[in-house]
Amino acid sequence: MLFGVASLLFLITIAMKEWFQQQLEGKKRTIYLSQWNGRVSGFFYLDNIALRGTDTTAQEISYGVLSEFTGKGIGTAIVQKAIQICNTSQIVAWVSEKNRASERCFEKNGFEKQQKRELRYMTSSQEFHYFYFWTKKIR
Repeated sequence: MLFGVASLLFLITIAMKEWFQQQLEGKKRTIYLSQWNGRVSGFFYLDNIALRGTDTTAQEISYGVLSEFTGKGIGTAIVQKAIQICNTSQIVAWVSEKNRASERCFEKNGFEKQQKRELRYMTSSQEFHYFYFWTKKIR
């Protein structure tokens, strides 16, 4: 269930406000919200991407769980739902080496960690982290 821009912006940090505003107003993606006991607990979206060096298309998942709801299996449920609605034969993700909870979530959902990685700057922690590429074949 999607809420209005104002409702979602209330739940996220100021640093992310502009990004979320652009995403909600754009037509590139649909953002899905998860609920726990009637409250928004997290989100995810799927982007259609072309895998570099191949003729294969996939959907890339990105998701988040609000801090007060971590440790309740919501991330795992979000990724399960994304797999169910994925409309390509492969779903992929980039996961920070520092985010062990997301790694466990993707492992539980049958994703495989690849050797491919990228060094990215995280504005939230003001540090560089390696992000690893995770994949799952669906069909």
